[in-house]
Amino acid sequence: MNKLLATLGARSLLLSSVFFVSTAAQADTLAQAVEKCRKLEDSLQRLVCYDRMSMSAPKQDLNTPKDKPAPKPALKPAEMLENAHVAPAAEADFGREGKAQRERQADTMTVNVVNVSENVRGEKTITFDNASVWRQVDNSNLRLKKGQQVMVERGLFGAFYLKVDGLNQTMKVKRIK
Repeated sequence: MNKLLATLGARSLLLSSVFFVSTAAQADTLAQAVEKCRKLEDSLQRLVCYDRMSMSAPKQDLNTPKDKPAPKPALKPAEMLENAHVAPAAEADFGREGKAQRERQADTMTVNVVNVSENVRGEKTITFDNASVWRQVDNSNLRLKKGQQVMVERGLFGAFYLKVDGLNQTMKVKRIK
């Protein structure tokens, strides 16, 4: 009986060492080992491959960070006072960055029509005397002629509307050039 156990033990030791040596020889890096497991068709074999790979990997404590961040130096009282009077001003303007830029921009532009063309869908492309080119983006039917004076107004959410003085109709447009 002891001889049988010794033979079985020797065989299992031999098989496991052959497996680990062949695995180490076949997979030099972790990426190669993962790729080898990924190529297996049978899901059970693939799972066993991943399990064996994880058991042969060096153990790490996942709860402790590898690199601790350097502690921040404490501020001196003079630095605290300097930072204190700067922060409220910055906080007071927080979120108003776009508002200041919009206040500097004009809300309307008055220009003369140089050219009007339509595409196959009936959308107009309008060229103005300031060399800007605008395209109609809605389905309104506003008649425009060369030399006509029009006004482009800024709307909500970045929209622009073309108006003709004396008409109660607008055309939504988008600048393309």
